[in-house]
Amino acid sequence: MANDKDFKVVTSIKPKRYLEALGTISSNDTSFDLANTSFSNKSLDTSGQISGERGVALSADGTKIFVVDGASGNDINEYALSTAFDLSTASFTDSFSLSSQDTSPHSVHFKPDGTSFFISGRINEDIFQYDMTSAFDVSTASYANKSFAQAQDTNITGVTFSTDGTKMYIAGITNSAVFQYSLSSAFDVSTASYDSVSLDLSGQGGTPFDITFNNDGTKLFVLDNTEFIFQYNLSTAFNLSTASYSNISHQITEDTFSNFGLAFSADGTKMYVAGAQQSKVHQYSTSVAIDTLDLSTGSVFNYTPTASKKIQISNPAASGTNSGATLLL
Repeated sequence: MANDKDFKVVTSIKPKRYLEALGTISSNDTSFDLANTSFSNKSLDTSGQISGERGVALSADGTKIFVVDGASGNDINEYALSTAFDLSTASFTDSFSLSSQDTSPHSVHFKPDGTSFFISGRINEDIFQYDMTSAFDVSTASYANKSFAQAQDTNITGVTFSTDGTKMYIAGITNSAVFQYSLSSAFDVSTASYDSVSLDLSGQGGTPFDITFNNDGTKLFVLDNTEFIFQYNLSTAFNLSTASYSNISHQITEDTFSNFGLAFSADGTKMYVAGAQQSKVHQYSTSVAIDTLDLSTGSVFNYTPTASKKIQISNPAASGTNSGATLLL
């Protein structure tokens, strides 16, 4: 539409001149929006440090990103981002060896305050806990002598937690499922026990490589060996027994083989996928800008688009008052 035009929402397509008061327009962005995912043309090349990318995670403030080397390095690598959540500003800072616990580390999850992280090991099929004396600083990491020996799958991959640390989730390839556990002490894997609750993934890809939730636990994202990310919705937060496939997915086309790691920014507007084929972590946008026209405040809207936007209408007339709406330029 031309930027200097007003339009009105009415129930007739007959054009006319309108002199009513201007309605209000509100703006917001979606988050964890897999249906509107797009590549941001930003990547982190890890080939100088890593021979086989696996899990990926970010610090809460987005100034650090961590990538697990599950091949010859068997370590976790830390990169600093001079601009938060922007992979184009990343530089390598340090690493920490995980080989004493497992020689095929895979997924990684950080405690929100950055004082602990957790690694899934594909050789021993255990979850290992590490503590850091300085938050999100792997140079201060040490093995916490805490682990969890799960018995639900013989080829585990992804691991993630609820935001409060009282629930843990492990993805397994053998059974094509995600399994749910309770922790009697938050973020202490030695206190974990199986809830006898799981989510069958075989209806979609069935070969999960990594898993993560949105912040409130109502969405679960599964990165699959098919190079698709699948979204599952939970009617009860962090309860897998209430999960169902949402029919929303996104295909990774930037690295078409061996995408192992999945993570989101804290606000859910950015997504990161670690791919072993190109030795890169790719950055995606997972949000869309929305302008909402509030019909309860007026019927004429003076609107000048400043970027690509999605427009929606709120507070329409009561049912039976009108049957539809038309935008008149």
